[in-house]
Amino acid sequence: MSNISRKLVWVYFSRVVTVLVGVLISSFVARALGVGAFGEYAYVITIGGAGLFLANFSIETLGVKEYAKSDDFKRTLGNHLSLKVIAGGGAWFVAALFFTAFINDVHVLALALCVALYFCMSPAVVFETYLYSSHQADLIAKAKLMSVSVYVSITGVIFLYGGEIWEFLLAFVIEGILYASIMGYMIKPIAVPLNSRFIYSSYVKGYLIEVWPLIISSGLILIYNRTDIVMLDILLGKSSVGLYSAGIKISEASAFMSMVLISFFMPYVSKLGKKEGEAQKLMEIIIGLVFIVGLALVVFFVFCADFLVLILYGESFSESSDVLVLSSIATLFSNIAVASSYWLVIKGLQFYRVVRAFQSLILNVVLNMVWIPKYGIIGAAAATIVSQVVAAYFGYAISKRTRSVFLLISRALLLKSLVAEIVHVIKFKRVSIKVEKE
Repeated sequence: MSNISRKLVWVYFSRVVTVLVGVLISSFVARALGVGAFGEYAYVITIGGAGLFLANFSIETLGVKEYAKSDDFKRTLGNHLSLKVIAGGGAWFVAALFFTAFINDVHVLALALCVALYFCMSPAVVFETYLYSSHQADLIAKAKLMSVSVYVSITGVIFLYGGEIWEFLLAFVIEGILYASIMGYMIKPIAVPLNSRFIYSSYVKGYLIEVWPLIISSGLILIYNRTDIVMLDILLGKSSVGLYSAGIKISEASAFMSMVLISFFMPYVSKLGKKEGEAQKLMEIIIGLVFIVGLALVVFFVFCADFLVLILYGESFSESSDVLVLSSIATLFSNIAVASSYWLVIKGLQFYRVVRAFQSLILNVVLNMVWIPKYGIIGAAAATIVSQVVAAYFGYAISKRTRSVFLLISRALLLKSLVAEIVHVIKFKRVSIKVEKE
């Protein structure tokens, strides 16, 4: 087995374990708390992560491009850590002001501030970007397996003695802190310094010029991804949030298959640089694979949603099965949108992420306002599908500058490049076998 294949197997194995554990823990929490309290739990995590778009400073996207061009990974990683500290602190301060102004429930406010502090200050995204870009994804897998093992133990104890919302949230935060700490320990031999002076250099000026469209678009994407939860809470209450969250939890967990492909292979696309034809072909293959995986999951959930929800959450969450099916369709297009966003960055078209995200946000808010009062949680799921389809595909056709991306995705969905590559591999293997026999 090649080194790349071995690392990919490691990553997939860890993600499978993580996803299964995440869904099981979600079901334990839901059963322990009930529909209404589980809705509050999901709501706190949702709004607690609202500042991520500013805190992460698009390191996970632009960082891949920077590493592809960098001859000094140590300095680049140091720059990213410094950016994360500064941006994370600022993001938490903004989030604190916003939460204080709009959240009236003191209990929810305190929980949201604590969860937001973890989300904003965790350096996990910096370490992940470095390890993916340096082709050490297996270390990410090992760190995640270790942290998840501890998470299961803590949550199991809390579940057995009937814990409260804040205790389950604390376990969630501890897992995230442990995950980042293990990755940090694994790259410790690099002895990366925090570059405290970089903020006065030309580096930060260049980074800000490139990153501002990504930050704005990430913010818009984050808002429209959380619009359904917030509007359900406003219009229908925490119980609806609980039912909706149970459905989307399973479909979002299944997205790991596509996200591993995107995170693992995107650095290779970046490194192809000016080799336009090769980079485009690889991009089409990646999107084609994401589409096939997503479509297979949609078919699976159509037939198994009722059974999965009943086994995991119980009869009180039966309404979540329809949300699961619809959410799996939205997740398919969401993953395509993530892949195409990397391509926009590689091609220097970050600004059009802002345009696309703004279009989808407006559409999502309008559809939620119309469909939630009429169709409830099903309306919210349907609104997400429409906005994701626009974000991932049709939105690119509007502007002349991004029409090439629309055509690229269209070719990818036809699977032309993927089929051609499979045929090429089969022919190569046949020739190799024939040569060996001779």
